[in-house]
Amino acid sequence: MIKVAGHRLGTKEIESAALTVAEVAEAAAVPVIGDIGGRAVEAYVSLRPGLSPSREMEDKVTRVIETEIGRIARPGNVWIVADMPKTRSGKIMRRVIAAVSSFADAGDVTTLASPEIVDGIRQPVQSAAADRSRVRGDQEVRRRVAGSGAQDRQPAWPVLPCGGDDARPGRLMAEHARDAGHLGGGQHLLGGEDEPVD
Repeated sequence: MIKVAGHRLGTKEIESAALTVAEVAEAAAVPVIGDIGGRAVEAYVSLRPGLSPSREMEDKVTRVIETEIGRIARPGNVWIVADMPKTRSGKIMRRVIAAVSSFADAGDVTTLASPEIVDGIRQPVQSAAADRSRVRGDQEVRRRVAGSGAQDRQPAWPVLPCGGDDARPGRLMAEHARDAGHLGGGQHLLGGEDEPVD
């Protein structure tokens, strides 16, 4: 499940919609950081043999997903790749694809049938994402590209601050509970014994 603008979208539904395009052989949908700090969808598709990637094919897949599911499921990008990273049993490794879209380390790829596919996907996708961000002025992609100087140090899922200068998750929830009177003296939700809520 991917939560986009408050809506929960199933990756299988998005992938199934993409597979209704006759030219698409395989599809995978992954979450990425969205334009406004939430999540967005990116779709990866591989075409049937003999077909070449084109911008028209990307637009066709996008239109079909919008028609089948709705505009909320519209992928931020549709990437046409030669092949998907798969395990030896044929399962598409979505975490690897999500890491490529997030400009992060793909982690252990020794279980893949062809580990070299990851680099074959990473280079064109990340360079195209950087080019598209310059054209569109996409701040989130620029941030991901700028922080990708050392891809192996990037977390796959960044920790976003909950508010103010304090990046500890749960801080706002704890403050709200205290202000609403749900916590008595000495109780707090932040977990540390010596860590007061205020």
